[in-house]
Amino acid sequence: VKNNLKNDKLLNISLDFLFGAEMALNKFSKFGIDVKMDVFDNSLSKKRIDEIIKNNNIDDYDFVVGPLTNDLFDYFVSSVTLSDTKIIRTLGKKSITSKNVINTIPHDSIYFNTVIEKVKNDTLKSSKFIISDSKKINISEKLKKIFPESQQFYSQINDSGIDTKTLIFEDLDSTFVDGRNIVFLETNDQGFVSNVTSILNSFISEEKEIILYTTNKNKAFEGTNISNTFLSNLKFQYASTNKVIDKNIDQDFINEFIALYKFYPNKYSIRAYDVVYDLLLRYSNGNIDDPENHENQTEYLENKFKYYSTSTGSLDNISVYFLKHENLDIKQINN
Repeated sequence: VKNNLKNDKLLNISLDFLFGAEMALNKFSKFGIDVKMDVFDNSLSKKRIDEIIKNNNIDDYDFVVGPLTNDLFDYFVSSVTLSDTKIIRTLGKKSITSKNVINTIPHDSIYFNTVIEKVKNDTLKSSKFIISDSKKINISEKLKKIFPESQQFYSQINDSGIDTKTLIFEDLDSTFVDGRNIVFLETNDQGFVSNVTSILNSFISEEKEIILYTTNKNKAFEGTNISNTFLSNLKFQYASTNKVIDKNIDQDFINEFIALYKFYPNKYSIRAYDVVYDLLLRYSNGNIDDPENHENQTEYLENKFKYYSTSTGSLDNISVYFLKHENLDIKQINN
């Protein structure tokens, strides 16, 4: 068991998620409403999921959270098509469509449109630039159509036709003008983010302001190779599923979690708490499919929710934060 806990990342994520869900139930039960939660181990096995469905009446549940992995989630949804019970996708992005599904993570188009709207509403004069690697050319072209006056730059392709995921200083030399320069960086490669942010940072001066955006914030913009100082200098801005928990406001939750589980709550525990607590409140206030119910925007520790009923019948979360790196901190900007 100790070896599994030490080395199995998915097991740890599952347990962290379970702890957050338990916290949500504990808080909700204080309203005097009884909640019964059953927990199933799918053992990462479709056969095991078949057994769970066979031995349990899914219609007895108000909603089912998970499975956490996308492939098993989709398999579970396709296996219970005759049930009206809602199935909650909590960590992955939408892949299949079904009237049963509630997608708690917004579609990529929500992030894209939020960033575009923010830039369009910026009335200060600025020059615009788009930097992307070969895998994001379609996004670069899409941005070019929206901002036709912008200049495009791409990562270098070597003589063998391989994308090196790099730019060199000379690629951008004499590019930026005095005043405000807005740069979109579109990539999923951490090395390219590190390379580009370093180069952009070197061009910042009293005369030149460079503001960095991305329409798809992902893990490439995180990690040990990424300088938070550079991101802060570039006033890096993006739309995000979640913000960072406010220790000043939410210290009671943090203290209670540590008292119960002996460690600081991580993003999986906090997300589970936010998702499950929100759903319990929505279900206790009527039909989850009632527009007056699912269209209400709610906000908790790190996540907020506002649902939209799609043409396929699924409920998709459309609420995101807009965040900005500033003075080595990440601040929430109203959007």
